[in-house]
Amino acid sequence: KAVSTESRHVLAKKLKKELEQQVMSTLQLWERCTLFISDGVVTDEEVESLAESMAECERDLGALSAAYRKQEEKEFYKHHELYKYDIQFIFLLGSASRIIIDHAQHLSQRRAETPRWYFFE
Repeated sequence: KAVSTESRHVLAKKLKKELEQQVMSTLQLWERCTLFISDGVVTDEEVESLAESMAECERDLGALSAAYRKQEEKEFYKHHELYKYDIQFIFLLGSASRIIIDHAQHLSQRRAETPRWYFFE
């Protein structure tokens, strides 16, 4: 059974710096995606900005993954049973980050030359 007391939060506390950094870089990338597509066109400058944010998000995701692997105990199944809720959160955060990175990649590859407002057509 997963521990629901303070010992459950040991893993999250050990990874606090990496988790906070991943959350911040993911939110920043999502914010840029939303802002840059709001006018219907992603400019070359915005593509460069997206590329920088994607690279930062990728680095932070790698750092979180590496920090997690360092914390993993030798008894794999015991570790996962004990910290399963924290591990689920880390997995979901990584998955959300990956989806946002993929979305940003899609935006940066499909630039329109002129704004297209589909709801007016």
